[in-house]
Amino acid sequence: MRYNKDGYHEPSSIKEAALFCYAVVPVCKCGHRCSFDPWGLWYHFERYRWDGQFSAAKARFWCRVCASREKSSAAKKRVRPIRFDLERPQKPDVCLPTPPDHEWRRVVSRTRC
Repeated sequence: MRYNKDGYHEPSSIKEAALFCYAVVPVCKCGHRCSFDPWGLWYHFERYRWDGQFSAAKARFWCRVCASREKSSAAKKRVRPIRFDLERPQKPDVCLPTPPDHEWRRVVSRTRC
């Protein structure tokens, strides 16, 4: 866990973002942004046993806007995000299935801050 300049906890993984109720927003170099529901995103990474640290999670995201600009389908490249922004979730753009109640409670009870 890391702290920002004001001394507050700053999430460094998808699990911490879900625990602190922050929507995860990957930002592409073209400026396209798409907010993800934090609990569904955490559960998606948990089910596939992917590393949820933001540095490793960049390999799992790609910009559909940049990929659709490529003319031929064979030449479409996956453009990875340059950073992750965190914001309070109002209405996320992407909602993945949420975890079962008992799994989420288990995670919360194991990671008290």
